Amino acid sequence: MAQRMMRAIRQMVFGGPEVLVHGKVAMPALRPRDLLVRVAAIGVNPVDAKQRGGGLAGAPVPNPPRILGWDGAGW
Repeated sequence: MAQRMMRAIRQMVFGGPEVLVHGKVAMPALRPRDLLVRVAAIGVNPVDAKQRGGGLAGAPVPNPPRILGWDGAGW
């Protein structure tokens, strides 16, 4: 069975908006209490901006890639 993919905004290092990369990543395995939502749109809020710049510019983020996006709309 082929691994399911999803689109995501990824971050590998700390920095400004230029460190964000849009692309496909493997969909994580769902756990018993998880809910799968098809997201139609995302927004960037202050939490995302603080996480993106939360370390020394160019330093790797812990456990990369970090997937950003706290606000979303979908069904």
